Formats: sequence, structure tokens, C-alpha cells
Amino acid sequence: MKCVRCGSELRDDGPCPKCLFTTQSPTFAGLELLEPLGEGGMGTVYRARHVKLDRFVAVKFLSEELQQDAPMLERFQREARAASSLNHPGICTVHSIEQHEGKQFIVMELLEGRTLAER
Repeated sequence: MKCVRCGSELRDDGPCPKCLFTTQSPTFAGLELLEPLGEGGMGTVYRARHVKLDRFVAVKFLSEELQQDAPMLERFQREARAASSLNHPGICTVHSIEQHEGKQFIVMELLEGRTLAER
């Protein structure tokens, strides 16, 4: 079976090993990945539901290529730590920096509304 998002071959369990989109197993590290919200230079952000807390969050995954790049991995973690130290209505709250099955990701507040491009 192939991933509906990127076309990669799927395993029997878990999300797509390439893009982490899930069609068979709804959870990844206690998060139900619902849909991709955007993609940038460092990775992809997904709308997700935190299963234990039963609330919607944004999850930013570091791209596969950058997972292997030590300086970029440190930059990704530094970005999360810096954002978590701030408290401002225009900056989303960082809930945690996580690693699961070799994937680095940041769990943060999901801010609904228009994108900057739509403004």
C-alpha cells in the first residue's frame, strides 16, 4: 500500500516512514496526525490531536534529511527552546520537544485563523 500524500510504500503499522502522514494507524507518539498544514526549509507542520490531553496541537517535524545533520538538529532544538521561553499572543506556546522512532519534533499550540500569506 502506498501513502496517499507522498506515494511512498507504507508499513503495516504507523505513519508513512517518509512524510509521517497517517492513513492506517492514527497515532504517533500519542499524537493523532490529522493533516499537513505547511512545509518549509526545516520540515513539515501537521495539525494533530494530543490523544491523552484531547486537544488540538501543531506538530513540527524536522525533515528526514536534516535529522542526520547535527548542526541543523541543534538549531531545531534551539529554536524550540527559544520559543518556549517567550510568552506573547503572537507566538505559539511550545509544549515539548520530542523524539520518537528516530523522528525529532516539536509539539506546540495550534493557532487557528488565516495564514500570513492570506492577509
